[in-house]
Amino acid sequence: VLDTRDGLYLVYREAGFQDKAEFFEMYRGKPEFDSCGSTRKPALATALYEPKEGLLKRVELHGNRLEIIYTRDVSESI
Repeated sequence: VLDTRDGLYLVYREAGFQDKAEFFEMYRGKPEFDSCGSTRKPALATALYEPKEGLLKRVELHGNRLEIIYTRDVSESI
């Protein structure tokens, strides 16, 4: 869990065995993950982080959609 506001939880997850995929997911209420990283609670929104697009600047929720904002400026990245 990276952040929580107003009952919403922003979660960072990795999936895959050799080729890792990185995701940000938004949940209403705190998700509980088992030892395999699975949860019964469905994510409200999911966004794939693609490092080739740039450095992570921020993650925004727009309705039921997560948007990843990228930057090339190291001083703006998180």
